[in-house]
Amino acid sequence: MNSKSTTSLLLGCAILAFSSRALPVDPEPHGGFVTAEGTRLKLNGGDYYFSGANSYSILYSEFEAEEQFRIASELGLNVLRIWGFWNGEVLEPQLDENGNIVRPATPDTDIYGHYVLQSRPWVYPEQGWRRLDYAIYLAHVYNMKLIIPLLNEWPEFGGLETYMDWVGIELPPKPDGHYAWENLIKAMRDEFWLSEEAKELYLDYVTYALNRVNTYTGIAYKDDPAIMIWELLNEPRYGPWNGNTDATVVRDWLADAAAHIKSIDSNHLVGTGEEGFLNLEDNDLGRETYPWDGAAGEGVSFVLNGEIPDIDVLGFHCWPFQWNLWGSSEQDLNEDTEHEYPDLTRFTPEWITEHVRLAAEAGKPVYLGEFGFQILRQPGSDLSVRDAHMKAAYDTAREVDIAGMAYFHITASHDPRAAVYTGPMERKTLVQAQYYDGIMPHDVDFRFDVYCPEDESTCDIIRKFTEYMTDKVENPDPEFAPPCLDPKQWCDGACIIVDSHPDHCGECGFVCEDEETCRDGECVPLADEQEDGADSEDAGGCQAAGAVGRSRIRFGVLLNALIPRLGSDVSVPPLKKGVRGNSPVELSSLNETNSPRPPFSRGSTSPLKKH
Repeated sequence: MNSKSTTSLLLGCAILAFSSRALPVDPEPHGGFVTAEGTRLKLNGGDYYFSGANSYSILYSEFEAEEQFRIASELGLNVLRIWGFWNGEVLEPQLDENGNIVRPATPDTDIYGHYVLQSRPWVYPEQGWRRLDYAIYLAHVYNMKLIIPLLNEWPEFGGLETYMDWVGIELPPKPDGHYAWENLIKAMRDEFWLSEEAKELYLDYVTYALNRVNTYTGIAYKDDPAIMIWELLNEPRYGPWNGNTDATVVRDWLADAAAHIKSIDSNHLVGTGEEGFLNLEDNDLGRETYPWDGAAGEGVSFVLNGEIPDIDVLGFHCWPFQWNLWGSSEQDLNEDTEHEYPDLTRFTPEWITEHVRLAAEAGKPVYLGEFGFQILRQPGSDLSVRDAHMKAAYDTAREVDIAGMAYFHITASHDPRAAVYTGPMERKTLVQAQYYDGIMPHDVDFRFDVYCPEDESTCDIIRKFTEYMTDKVENPDPEFAPPCLDPKQWCDGACIIVDSHPDHCGECGFVCEDEETCRDGECVPLADEQEDGADSEDAGGCQAAGAVGRSRIRFGVLLNALIPRLGSDVSVPPLKKGVRGNSPVELSSLNETNSPRPPFSRGSTSPLKKH
């Protein structure tokens, strides 16, 4: 049997394994809902704190989701902030200069072939929503909570301008370059906030999301305790900068949206998702630099929004470089006219401390929803600077009563060398993001990504803070063992096949030696496995293909290598060799990628049988 036919058989066998399963009935939610009591978050009656990460790429593929949750679990994180929006579709083919089609029209997907959550008004592609379903399912498996914003201010993933286009607001022709387009949108985004049609369309989307029943758990989103906070938008801003914008317009809009959510969903906390802009009189430090005066210019006031009755928890972001406070180049000094921040790390502690103080005055919990630092990844360039910035943020969080922190951004790429930037140092002219690889995405130009374990120093900073925060959680949810699909069984936090897993061979925790592999639940010498593979070439069928596949490369690795060529969503995370008795294990070695997983009941660990 040649390699091509072996590959085909392996793929065929894998797809055959992705058949539908009998589903149990009457699923029950796992864990408790996070609530707010004064300035504290509460879970199961006790104080709750979190250390988390942001992910904009978790909906790219199920492999991406599984890897990100695995990495987050290894870091000890207990919260992920993931996008609950993805709008727009490609209705016109992309043409080259000669008029030839280089990319066909792809309804219900973006330009890179990813299924969206809303392709056009009131159209919610099921394939896209199952990705979000799966991420919520994984939150249960890994005992994590989720923060989910429901719309983006920015153009990425279909932001305000998509809604504006849908309701008939005329947009200018789209120019070349991300920033040119973003600046055009800034100049007219006030029209979104003033459009009743756009608001109604947004509220319809929110209604669908809250009432959606997860295909993997059988639980409606509004009843799912894995979700901690609904954020109304990611980083809302109003209109063009003019230094005198009335922040009540956005405040009233957010109040209406929060009340709408509460009318449907009484279980979850609601936040604004804002950056935390203030007026000069709001801070006790006498600071005059943007963003301390951002509320007037951006039309969004952290203090004013904190007074909305249906906003349960206050959030803010910290992006001093993006706010032009990085004083290492002349062109970036235009905002820091008072030269208050020659050192970036001086801003972050002040920004955090003041927002915690203001939240205490409002009597509500507060969390830092985004912070980080972009990396150019040139030798000796930025890694130590990012570490200093993140350490300053985490050290300050240890000293104040903050509910949680979420760094930006977790990734499953695991190849930081592929993200090395070799172009000019002027970052402002770079395209902000390119989402070119559905299996292994990179934050190509700005590189906010934190690679763990490769970025060892940064990961160590995150891990130590996470341990500090999670140790303060008084009554965490009990560990959860979901039902595994036959022939898998629950072991060390994952559904695995013990008959062929070298780290759990025959029974959970039994690890084969380095020169052995696992076959039929027994550790056998690798040489014997290779000989058996060669002898079975003519045996035919899936058994022969499996033997050949095991002889040199693990099945999951081979299948993942095929995915880009096949243009398929199907992917299998590779298994990694661990340490005897204490090895991290991926969620699964085979995943039913395009068919729903079973609903689950509390405490159920029995496998489900095939039809």
